[in-house]
Amino acid sequence: MKEKIKLKVTEKQYDALQEIRGLRNDGHMMVMTAKRLENGWLLEGTEKTFDGLVTDLYDEVEFEMQPKSKLKHLRQLIAEISPEGDF
Repeated sequence: MKEKIKLKVTEKQYDALQEIRGLRNDGHMMVMTAKRLENGWLLEGTEKTFDGLVTDLYDEVEFEMQPKSKLKHLRQLIAEISPEGDF
């Protein structure tokens, strides 16, 4: 069984994630099934799922497919998921 990775995200990061159209199926399911926390959301998925999510986030940021206010939060997520920037 693959180990699950857990990542706590802020309300604004989660809102920005929900605005993305065209997430890969596993990334979409991870966002839609996130657990509500008192002060944010908990994403759970495999390394492969998070890798795919980061790739989708890079596209959103690179092509500025979101308002600048949301892009800031997507950039923060990229840094949290892939701090070494290996994509």
